[in-house]
Parts: sequence; structure tokens; C-alpha cells
Amino acid sequence: MMKHKMIRRTYNSAHHIGAIAISALLLVTIPVTSVFAYTDVPVNGANKLIDIFPGTGTETQLAYDVSMQIGAGGNVNYIPTQTQLNTVTTISLPMSGIGSILGVQHCPNLNYLYLKYCDITDDQADVIATLTNLRNLDLQANLVTSKVIDYIQNLNLIKLWLSYNTGVTSDGLEKLPASPMCIRL
Repeated sequence: MMKHKMIRRTYNSAHHIGAIAISALLLVTIPVTSVFAYTDVPVNGANKLIDIFPGTGTETQLAYDVSMQIGAGGNVNYIPTQTQLNTVTTISLPMSGIGSILGVQHCPNLNYLYLKYCDITDDQADVIATLTNLRNLDLQANLVTSKVIDYIQNLNLIKLWLSYNTGVTSDGLEKLPASPMCIRL
């Protein structure tokens, strides 16, 4: 008959405490960003809404309107992410006199842009041209001319309002696509 030798393991408290200390040290020194990937970054690095949609006086209305839509509660100093700006589908600021729409290019899913009586000029039409999802554009009673058509001709607009702009004539309308579009001059 074979005798089994009983091996007794002793508990080494120093070894156990050392393992806990090393584990704690690893938790402290490993940055959280290396464990969790943060994929949504602020627009343009870390700009506030008022920096993305610049303006003074009534022009801050655009930043305010976007902040309300993305859940920032009117805080124009809020730093939005691109994902938040992707949720903006409508900007409606009639008679606000904002004068500048710089920044709307950061809202790629914008479908409806209503800017009646806002002092918008032709030199801002290039910003509108970047909005490939735009379907409804209201620029009535602004300061645009027929040159605006050169910028918006490649958009798939369904409705376009250009009436009450003294510089807009029917010249150039042939440049617009022959899609089902309602144009009001």
C-alpha cells in the first residue's frame, strides 16, 4: 500500500498583499481611454456652439436654436459632438435677422432651412451648397441674387422659395434640375 504524503500549503499574506497592490497600481496607471474607445468627438476639436455658429446680437439665435434641438437647453457655450449635430434636421429662424448661416455645414442631415427675412447674402450660398440632404430651402426676402442658383443647382431640393429678393430673376432657373420642384419667385 502506498502512502500519500500530504502537502500543506501555507498562506503567505505578504504574497497576497503584494498581488493586490500590483492590481491596484495597474488600475491607477491605465488610462480609461485605453479601455473604452471614445468615438464621438467635439466638432472642430472642442468648439462651443457660439464658435461653430458665430455671431453677435441676433446672430447668436442660430447657436441658440441648435442648442435647443440637441438638448443643450439654450446654452450657446455648450460643446456639441458631431453625432449631436447630425440630429439637427430643421432650422427655422424666420424674421430673426441673423445675417449669417456660417456653421450650418456642420449639420449634414439638415432637411429644412427656413430663413425668410434674415439678411442672407449670396456669399453665404456656398455654405448651403454643402447641405446635400437639404430638400426645402426658404430664402424669401433676403439679400440674395440669381447667383444663388449657381450654388444650389446640385441640391435635390423639393421646394425653393426665393420671392421678395430684388436681385432674383427667372434667369438661371434652367440650371436647376428638372425634378418635381416647387419654385416660388
